[in-house]
Amino acid sequence: MSVVEFPLAEQSQPASNDDGRTGLSKEALKQAFLDNLLYVQGKFPALATRKDYYLALAYVVRDRMLQRWISTAAAYTKQGSRTVAYFSAEFLMGPQLGNNLINLGIYAEAQQAMAELGLDLDALAREEQEPGLGNGGLGRLAACFLDSMATLEIPSLGYGIRYEFGIFDQAIVDGAQVEKTDAWLRFGNPWELMRPEWAKEVKFGGRVEHYTDDAGRLADAWPAITAERRFVIVSELIDLTEDNVDLNFDAVFKTALTDEWGEVRATAIRGLSEYEGRDLIRQLVDLLRNDPDTGVRREGAIALGRFAVAAELGYLDEGDAAAVRASLIDSAEDVEEDERVRARAIEALGALSGEETDNLIESIYEEESFWLKVGAVDAMGRSCNEAWLPFVLSELESRAPEMRHAAAFAAGEIGDEEAVAPLGQLAIEDPDREVQLAAIHALGEIGGNRARVALQGVLFQGDDDLRDAVAEAMGELAFHDDPLSL
Repeated sequence: MSVVEFPLAEQSQPASNDDGRTGLSKEALKQAFLDNLLYVQGKFPALATRKDYYLALAYVVRDRMLQRWISTAAAYTKQGSRTVAYFSAEFLMGPQLGNNLINLGIYAEAQQAMAELGLDLDALAREEQEPGLGNGGLGRLAACFLDSMATLEIPSLGYGIRYEFGIFDQAIVDGAQVEKTDAWLRFGNPWELMRPEWAKEVKFGGRVEHYTDDAGRLADAWPAITAERRFVIVSELIDLTEDNVDLNFDAVFKTALTDEWGEVRATAIRGLSEYEGRDLIRQLVDLLRNDPDTGVRREGAIALGRFAVAAELGYLDEGDAAAVRASLIDSAEDVEEDERVRARAIEALGALSGEETDNLIESIYEEESFWLKVGAVDAMGRSCNEAWLPFVLSELESRAPEMRHAAAFAAGEIGDEEAVAPLGQLAIEDPDREVQLAAIHALGEIGGNRARVALQGVLFQGDDDLRDAVAEAMGELAFHDDPLSL
């Protein structure tokens, strides 16, 4: 693709004072003013209003600003300069005609030019509709930041909202303030450049409903976002967080913990980061004990499992650690609790060492419930205790793929080479793909020559998906053998 040469891009100095389009002399300003009145406003003096004169002068000033702005932007682009992007919901920039004349250093020249044409610069400036794009402090602060960065010659841009109506117009009627609509755009805005080719659609949740109120008047309402929509929003935020670790929506997830719909609460728990969730341990304990929704209690148990690890490592204070342990034990022992919730609680307890938790894991493993047994095997793996290896090896031969998967995970966490042979067999022969992948991962966790040989066997006999998993496991194995080699 060819590049169009643009003369202004190479121009580092402002145009001369006599340049007809961007000159700064009094005569250049007068001529540009008359040209704009005729060719931009389409008016001649006999029909022009004071508003037309204001707009003609504003376009004179804008041309001179654009010449410098384009030259600066081209220089920044050529140099690859980074630009500060300042986002604000409000910008109160103040009147722009007088401010821009001062910044260009041509206020006196413009005043003389208008006077020679029989016009008063101050009267023209009063025609300007000031954009009241905010309520006060925040908007002025944003404007001051932009002025400061310009003074310091820091490349920067302000991004805000082009509100159709400003804050309000004030009138005094019978001694009282009356607020009127500030339609600041009704005569156009000479200080903006429209970029419709860059427009993006911004969507809002919910819908607008039309109805007739009690007085018989037509009215509109925006009903609350449906529970289904809130669920979708929270789920999408979790996906965004997983794709970009720099994003953090914990504030949204914390709010969603109190949502009236259980699916939203459960999803919000999944989204909480481990760091932020520590502030919510007591709330999660309460959800696990008292929430009426099974899914919420199950996710609460999973979340507390993350904090059980933190408690075991000493990252929680004694009060929070005790609360986590007590809550998980209560849930695991509650025979009236849903089996999936109990299974998640017992799995989480595996991270907590101690005779009490070991006895509880073994007693639950001996129960007849399938899902409780799966949870107990998961707990055995989380404990990394070799004493559980015989139980785990026996479950590698289970007829249920869910149990074989849990046992493969547990074997990898325990890390004993005695599990290499049965894991290698599962990795090659198991009919369930998830079990095969779990076995391959476990072999990488165990490490050693025997695990390497088993993985090589999968490499020669498996398909592409399995070979990809083996490659990842080989990297894990190499790290275990020699961390410095990577």
